[in-house]
Amino acid sequence: MIQPANCYARVQLILGELDLLRQEVGRPRDDRPTYKITGAAPREVFFEATALFRKADRFCFERTGEEGYLPHPPAAADIEPAHVLVVLDAALDRIRQVKDQLHITEATTEPAVDPARQPTDVLGAVLEASRQLNRLLDQPFTPSDVYQLLTLGAGYAARLCAHAGVEMPAPPPYERRKRPGDVFARVWACLGALREVSATAGLTMLEPGAAPYAVDDVLPSDCYDATSLLISELVYLHSRVKGLAPPGAAEMYEVGHKIPAHCYRRVAHLESGLRALAVAVSEQPALLRG
Repeated sequence: MIQPANCYARVQLILGELDLLRQEVGRPRDDRPTYKITGAAPREVFFEATALFRKADRFCFERTGEEGYLPHPPAAADIEPAHVLVVLDAALDRIRQVKDQLHITEATTEPAVDPARQPTDVLGAVLEASRQLNRLLDQPFTPSDVYQLLTLGAGYAARLCAHAGVEMPAPPPYERRKRPGDVFARVWACLGALREVSATAGLTMLEPGAAPYAVDDVLPSDCYDATSLLISELVYLHSRVKGLAPPGAAEMYEVGHKIPAHCYRRVAHLESGLRALAVAVSEQPALLRG
């Protein structure tokens, strides 16, 4: 039976492969402080592993012109470490294709399985791999990538608000001259709002801890990783309501080049919806109990 410890060992193998690639292409390590997340579940690891796969797939496409795919994901409430391992192996395959293309002959060995490792350990390792992989990309993840995830999140929030009988607030005015760090802080605030909703509904979710970066140290890729965690919680809450339709295609994608200010407006809108949802759930805690 696959356990979190198996996933942790696999991420360590991925980190070793990424370090070989980093040295080969002459890119620096990302040595910024790490996250202080606690209480993660396999579903949160799964969504972050999916973000890692997307970066690995872009990396492979840049170098080989080939694209990969993931199988259809399980329901959020059914995600187990075995599902996480499938995504990690898919990311590893994409990374190794680039390694082969560059004729890197050095090998990395997967460490022994440490049975004490928990989902939180796996999540931290996946986030670390995601940060290192972003340094290898010729086209790192951008505000446009972040905006698409936030748009998906807003679609889920709107569905949850409608179920709770509250109206999703109108988007706030556009504010210029925002930085990725401003966006990251609002994503982190959204995680706090979702934690409030989950606690009131009698559900559990991770504790994100303090934001790990100074505002000027945040990259768009960090916003993408944080938003992936946010999506994992929104999808889980959505799955708790039987028969609630997912966001439509128009709510999940918006074309056009985006800058941090666009992302900031989108995440501020999302946060206002989550605050409204928190009020509704505080009055009717059973709304999200399935």
